Amino acid sequence: DGGEIRDPIPVITGTFLPRSTLHRFILINRTQPDRCRAHALDIVESNFDTEHPLYRYIAETAVIRTEHAAFRRGVTETRLFETGRLDGTGRAFAFSRFDPETGQEYLVVANTGDEPLRINTRVEPSTTTLTSLFGECPAEVSTMATASLDVPAFGITVCQTDGFAERHIK
Repeated sequence: DGGEIRDPIPVITGTFLPRSTLHRFILINRTQPDRCRAHALDIVESNFDTEHPLYRYIAETAVIRTEHAAFRRGVTETRLFETGRLDGTGRAFAFSRFDPETGQEYLVVANTGDEPLRINTRVEPSTTTLTSLFGECPAEVSTMATASLDVPAFGITVCQTDGFAERHIK
């Protein structure tokens, strides 16, 4: 094909749904877009609410990803995986991402349970302070190489630390 970029809809539907009704519908509406464009735009416009919590969450996390290279290209290191109580509540997951050029650590802590949790997780030994990027981060580590965070139910917290890991510099 000489590296030509093709329209993915016919390629995907042609691969998985050859000659089906859905395939014909997609192809017709891609070649005659005015047939369904007005209906699709009505749906999008009537459901587009920039104040909706999901919209705000996506917007805020997108800014973090854009502003910090660690979230685009950094190494991930799992810090904590906790399954919690036998009833399945109180689960926690924590990981660090490291800036590929500086080795600076960013800590992400998630509470997948339906109750708030205090989560103790490992950080780089050189870490002394944390700065909140999303959610509430403590100002300092609780002990050497340990951060203690209060994370709301079904919540996530993102902290920029002052710790560095030379092993993750590329």
